[in-house]
Amino acid sequence: MGDDHEVNPDQVPPAAVSEKGWLHGTWRKVSLAVLGALVTFASGAFELCHKAIDNFENRSTVAHLDTLALRALERGEYTAADSYLKSALAITPTSVTTIEEMAALKTLQLAEAQYKAGDAVPDDIVEQLEEVGLSRDEANFCIAVCTYSRGGTPEVRQNAQSFLEAVTDNEPRLAMLWRSRLAEQVLLPSLTEQTPLDKRKQIVGEVRDFLKYLDDRLKEPPRVKSGMFSSDNERKAFADGMQRDVKTIHRLLENEQVKLAALQKNAPLSGAVEQQLVAKLQTAQSSVPANSPLAASIGDQLVRYSSQAVADAAAVSAPGASDKLEALRRDATAAKNNGQFDAARAKLNEVIAKSAGHDSETLYRAWFSLALLAEYHDHDLAKAEEAYQKAEDIRDRLKIRDASLPNTFGYFWYKRARDTHDADARKQYAENARKQLKTALAIDPGYAKSINTLDGLQRLLAATAPTPAAPTGS
Repeated sequence: MGDDHEVNPDQVPPAAVSEKGWLHGTWRKVSLAVLGALVTFASGAFELCHKAIDNFENRSTVAHLDTLALRALERGEYTAADSYLKSALAITPTSVTTIEEMAALKTLQLAEAQYKAGDAVPDDIVEQLEEVGLSRDEANFCIAVCTYSRGGTPEVRQNAQSFLEAVTDNEPRLAMLWRSRLAEQVLLPSLTEQTPLDKRKQIVGEVRDFLKYLDDRLKEPPRVKSGMFSSDNERKAFADGMQRDVKTIHRLLENEQVKLAALQKNAPLSGAVEQQLVAKLQTAQSSVPANSPLAASIGDQLVRYSSQAVADAAAVSAPGASDKLEALRRDATAAKNNGQFDAARAKLNEVIAKSAGHDSETLYRAWFSLALLAEYHDHDLAKAEEAYQKAEDIRDRLKIRDASLPNTFGYFWYKRARDTHDADARKQYAENARKQLKTALAIDPGYAKSINTLDGLQRLLAATAPTPAAPTGS
């Protein structure tokens, strides 16, 4: 049959090569590996970024808690400081600043306990606080707060002045704080009816100068660093709190200026004016936080406002005005008011010696003046108690209707109850105070000074009452 090619029906034609793109074979493996690496890298980068954000937030949170703890230390609120620091350590157990502040807290708590117990506090207490991380200004300020903490004796609180005055003006915030604390916690509360006129003028002038400084600084409050950044919120909170304190100190100073003007004119304040001044104190007390240091200071001033009697300076009734002993007693009172305490004491003892035990209103007032000298100048409480009691015995025998002596004697016992750390002694002192104050109110039921002190006594006993034990299950 010719050249025609015969097709074999059983022959299978060769398969065509398939074209399936670059993912075929080796390229597919390489591509998947690269894709996997990219996913792993992205996942790791995301995780690292997330951890970085967490670490940044943790550092910021810890720094903020450290700042809050330091503010609490500056206020003497050690329980709050402890809570802040423990929260910070729970986030970052190795935070150096937190650990240092915790050490400072423990040092301050120990110092506070020593002050309250009347034990010696190390002379290098400021250096100890510096060693655990506080600046010298912070250390001086914090230990000053510790000295006038609630429960400390008046003598211990006076130590605060030297620490506060050691704070420099390097840190604008502390520069404002030490002035306000010195005015409200030390200087103004130190004024009593027994403060000599020159000393009263000096203190009023110092407080006036502090207020001028604070008023000027409040026009542009200092920036406050909170955590890792400067916080406008904390700056505003600091300025608001300081503004409130300054306004209150202005009110207290106005009271003292009224009293100073009256003393300079040798004209005792009328009962109506005294009531107005007491009302100002009550208004000031209601305008500050209930548990703040300023509220405690105002409460103490309210209790003792004019409690120390000025009756020892008053003249006796007209028939005895020409009496030589009364003239000698008046000389003694004038000497005491001029700060000539030794001369005043000698003249009063002369009045007592020449009275030869014969009761008189002059003798009564002489013992009264001697008691005030022993308490407020000599700080001899045993002699003061003896003199008060002798004056009270004479007042009772002569039926002198003078509420100022039992009121002052009651305030004497109130302070003893406030300053002791012995529960049994506090109970006895409080009972002595209550007895004398009720005697004063029996003479004059509206005697505001005794009413205020009785109210303060009740609050003192309530604040120091032991906490009842929690009931146990049967």
